Amino acid sequence: MTRLWILGSGSGGNAIYLSFANARILIDIGFSPRQLSQRLEQIGVDPAQIDAVLISHEHTDHIKGLKFLKYHPKVFCYTNRLTAEAIEKATGSLPHNLRLFSNGDPFSIADVTINPFSVLHDAIDPVGFEILCNGLKVAVATDLGFITGLIRERMKDCDCVIIEANHDENLLKNTTHRPWSLKQRILGKTGHLSNESAGKLLAEIAHERLAKVVLAHISRDCNTPDLARSAAEKHLRKAGMSHIPIIVAKQHEVSEKIELS
Repeated sequence: MTRLWILGSGSGGNAIYLSFANARILIDIGFSPRQLSQRLEQIGVDPAQIDAVLISHEHTDHIKGLKFLKYHPKVFCYTNRLTAEAIEKATGSLPHNLRLFSNGDPFSIADVTINPFSVLHDAIDPVGFEILCNGLKVAVATDLGFITGLIRERMKDCDCVIIEANHDENLLKNTTHRPWSLKQRILGKTGHLSNESAGKLLAEIAHERLAKVVLAHISRDCNTPDLARSAAEKHLRKAGMSHIPIIVAKQHEVSEKIELS
């Protein structure tokens, strides 16, 4: 049995917890050590039980809690070389127990295979993760501005997909809270994925075995959970896959438990 929770997702912090039979993994660590520990304790997880942290890119909302590793020296931190260099430049130090991976080269944590794949985002060398264990597959891509052929391939044949649905394009374009330069960044190929783009991808990759879709990194002022869900449901319905359950991840709440078997 594989279990996972979205501990929080959005511009204020990101972390996903996955529990396998022989490994416990965090994807990103964007909350303070104290807050991260509190969220883990909410789901009955002792922070000391974590085996590894995977870092997708160096933005603060994905690495804010790296000091957590100092308190838990047995936890390994995995990222690619360019992201590690960017983290060192930004924070003045490298993560504890650092292990470097190369994009496109799978590696293992116990009996879990991790395949990091490149995504388009305005970071140094950002990645998503394809995660396989005992015939189950989870794919995660939460900060990206454009869907490439590689991303489509890695998102296929999954039991669970965690994909960004950051903004509603009309809300983003019409908001008065953000300067045009920021809107251009978000809408660009290295920005963030819109509800419509996420929905179209889901329609392309959906299949009968896809047990759960998680929509992540929802903008606090240029999106709503209902708009994100509605766009995904529309495209899945057109693809004949309206039976697939959708979870919309929240910033300030831990998601419901997702079980895959």
